[in-house]
Amino acid sequence: MESSLSSQMSPGLLIAHPSLKDPNFEKSVILLSAYSPGDGAVGVILNRPSNRTIGQWTDDFAFTALERVPVYHGGPVQHDQLILAALDWGSGPETFRFRFGLSIEEAMRILDRDEQIEVRGFMGYAGWTGGQLEAEIRQRAWVALSVNPSVLSQYEPETMWQSCIRMLNPGPVGLLDFPDDPALN
Repeated sequence: MESSLSSQMSPGLLIAHPSLKDPNFEKSVILLSAYSPGDGAVGVILNRPSNRTIGQWTDDFAFTALERVPVYHGGPVQHDQLILAALDWGSGPETFRFRFGLSIEEAMRILDRDEQIEVRGFMGYAGWTGGQLEAEIRQRAWVALSVNPSVLSQYEPETMWQSCIRMLNPGPVGLLDFPDDPALN
């Protein structure tokens, strides 16, 4: 796993540091779909399921394969826009593929022919301007990692962030056990 941002960071993961309290990103795991030091980064939050499917959001796709596709809260940018993505977990880090911004037709073709590729809907996305993400990493708001599909694909969204933090630091991680507001303890 890589612990610094590089030009090979797409796709890559951003794990929110336990001290990050921005409600948009607190305890989030972000899959980057694009990264460039000059242009910035774009990604989606993997561990915020809406517990709804596309068919529950809209009846435009009733009686199609898209009806059953799960929808996640992808991030604070354009959070009212549905973005389709395909995750092909493959068999190792080199075989993981992430396709972001699929057309409806592309998503339907994937769903019709390949059970190994997972299609998800995301309401919105996360974005950073050039240099912004690097500054946030230097401030220790994020930890950047390469995608490890054999591990990541096994995590449930509800426990993904905690599992990623434990993967980074397998020993006792006291920050995980702190209440969100220690004053209420």
